[in-house]
Amino acid sequence: MPSYSDFSEILGLMDVQHLYEEQEEKWGLRLREKDEQLQNVRQDLEWRRQQLGDAAGAAALDQEIARLEGDKTTLIQEAQQKIAQLNARLADLQKKLGGK
Repeated sequence: MPSYSDFSEILGLMDVQHLYEEQEEKWGLRLREKDEQLQNVRQDLEWRRQQLGDAAGAAALDQEIARLEGDKTTLIQEAQQKIAQLNARLADLQKKLGGK
């Protein structure tokens, strides 16, 4: 026949089980919160990677623009030199034609 101490032990074990279940629930909640935080950090990291990628792309475009502006300046200078040479040649030809 069960004794009072058996019931007492059973009640004590039930209390321990209840406390264990509460702790398990709390830890489960904390783990879910941490998982959510981790997911948020991962999303933030991915967003930042995209931003850096966009920044790197923008930097590459800035470099391309600078290169094209340099090419434009070079072409303008070359064109001005050719125009000056052609004007000088034209002046020489006019002198020769005018001198005849």
